[in-house]
Amino acid sequence: MEPNPRPRIRHKKCSEARPACHQCVSTGRKCDFDVAPPIPPIAGPHGSRSFLLPTTIRESVLGLAPHMRDLCASEAGYFEYFRYVCTRDIALFFEDQMWSTLVLTKSLAEPSIYHAAMATAVLSRNHYAPTMPSLSALNALSATEYANLQYNLAIRALNAKLDSSNASAELAVIGSILFTNIEFLRGSAMDFGNESLIEVHITGGMRILRQLMALGNQYQYLRNALYQMYMQYSWNGRGGLPEWT
Repeated sequence: MEPNPRPRIRHKKCSEARPACHQCVSTGRKCDFDVAPPIPPIAGPHGSRSFLLPTTIRESVLGLAPHMRDLCASEAGYFEYFRYVCTRDIALFFEDQMWSTLVLTKSLAEPSIYHAAMATAVLSRNHYAPTMPSLSALNALSATEYANLQYNLAIRALNAKLDSSNASAELAVIGSILFTNIEFLRGSAMDFGNESLIEVHITGGMRILRQLMALGNQYQYLRNALYQMYMQYSWNGRGGLPEWT
């Protein structure tokens, strides 16, 4: 006999529907038919089939947070664009690969970050491909209109989540960083959209960050990222921000 016998998974054949029969699922057994069928490419705007549903969505819809369960084809496509393109852009800008994983993980868990991610994805893709057809699957909204809608939803979701906890404060700073980036995307290299909103996001993030930094260096990644946003705005001659401390 083995000193530490390993538990064996019971296999039970069945002929019921995939991905697993009810009998196996209800008793905790490993079903021989527990293999999810492949998901075909989704139809994007005007019949485009250039995106696949995100792996996390394919694997377990029921395991996702409520804000991720009802994505239409276009939304799933834009989230996939955020996953593969925008997360890398953000990590490159902050010169920290951790941001690629951070924003993706937070978008799956937090409605505010998800909506910010969607706004970022739409504005980014529209910037790189301005001739892309409008989002017909999203009630004929233009890219700008849909991005603004998601941006507003992100701000409202973040405000609803805020409390006195450190986790809430950390989320608020992440939100201020992503919201500032959205404002950059809404403008151009010489005109950063609504300057007053940029200053509100950066100033608010700085105020909360000072409280977090007093607790320890575990929030240094937020300080580095927010400082990048601060300098990006200041380098272009904007003088409405308080002195960085």
